[in-house]
Amino acid sequence: MQTGAHFFLLRSGVSDVLETFVQVCADHFDASCIEKTTSYTDPRTGRVIEVALPVPRLRPGSVPTVFPGCPSYLSVRDQSTRETPDAKRSRQEASQLARAVEESLASYEAEPERDRFSSLEELRARLQGVSVSPKWTVIHKEECSMFLNIIDYREPCLNASLTVFANLEVFACYQGSPIKNLGSAVVPDSVQKVSSLLEILNNLSMLSGERCTYRHLA
Repeated sequence: MQTGAHFFLLRSGVSDVLETFVQVCADHFDASCIEKTTSYTDPRTGRVIEVALPVPRLRPGSVPTVFPGCPSYLSVRDQSTRETPDAKRSRQEASQLARAVEESLASYEAEPERDRFSSLEELRARLQGVSVSPKWTVIHKEECSMFLNIIDYREPCLNASLTVFANLEVFACYQGSPIKNLGSAVVPDSVQKVSSLLEILNNLSMLSGERCTYRHLA
């Protein structure tokens, strides 16, 4: 039976040395043709895990190109092995997955930083990247930022408000009266996270809705 080595030698026109090289070993292949490790891509993290093979193996489509004692034109060093379509697709998918996981991790690590603020200026910048409920009208002044829940019937009426001052202290009001308890939640003395601020606004909205419902039922 003719092997890949047979066909290679026949194509090269070296039939007289065919019998000498009917059997080939690793020494007749370029180092790039021999796989000594195998890899596995973790689908959860996109990381490639590489381990050594117990027995080295040839890459698919490898052809012997090193023939000691033969004319030099038969030995072609540094032959580049063509990547199979499946191997190329797997490599590209693994690369895309690893890049997506890396970007996701970077975004996750940056999330806490985007949530924090230490001044009114930073608060205003952070608010540009979040969605505040349309129930609230936001007014920024030099000394504070105000979140106003205005009920517009015959005349505009301020139903609830939350003010964040320059020192990041917060002050909540409901129908003109200061308020500290929002159901089971408590309005903190100060705030330094956008998520905490949005939670206060949400609780204040829920409280306003509940009291409006009770008033209509009465």
